[in-house]
This record gives sequence, C-alpha cells and structure tokens, in this order.
Amino acid sequence: MIDNSAQRLAALLATMNDRELAATFNEVRREFEIIFTDNRGGSRTFRMPTEPEELWNRIQVPESDRDSLWPDASVEEASLRLFSVHLLEAVMMAKDGHDVLVKEQGGVRAVPGNRPAEP
Repeated sequence: MIDNSAQRLAALLATMNDRELAATFNEVRREFEIIFTDNRGGSRTFRMPTEPEELWNRIQVPESDRDSLWPDASVEEASLRLFSVHLLEAVMMAKDGHDVLVKEQGGVRAVPGNRPAEP
C-alpha cells in the first residue's frame, strides 16, 4: 500500500468518524485496535486481526464506485469512507462479547472474542 501502511491506515480510519472511532495498529499482536465511543460518552474496544496490506486490498473500491459515491474524493479516501460506514455499523450493532471485527464481502461483522476470526 504505502510506507508505514499500518500507521497510515489507522490514522485514516480514525479520521473518517473522528468523534466515534479511534484506530491504532498493535505491531506485536498484528491487529487493529478500534475504540468506539457512543453519543453518551461510553466506549467499547474491538480488535480486527489482519495485516494492513491485506485489509487495504479488501476495502479498496473500484474507480467507478468512487465516481458514483464520492466523485471529488480519491480512491483511497472513498475506500476508507465506505469501510468506515461498514465499521461503524458493525460496532454499533455488536452484541456483548462480540469484540472481534471480521471483514466480509459487503461489510464488517462483529464476532465473539473467544472464537477465532475468519479471514
């Protein structure tokens, strides 16, 4: 993707919904740590075990999708905006104990933390 892809992707993810999401990449565990803060000030931590390059490859939108969704944005920004929408939806709808985020075709799903995450 880009130099320092983990930090860049985490920073870009965090800017998409800066009041609600904060993202960092844990180099030791090789996973993103995402903190969701709700409108009442409560917060909840999620993890997304994936390599930055793998995640980037899975969230990129084609230029045609970018053109129809956000024509003034770069492909990178449009990809992150769409991913952010899916991410926010997953964390807002996550059941208690579902703290692992899995990128799936067409979105993101929160699964129980005691279950291994699927690629």
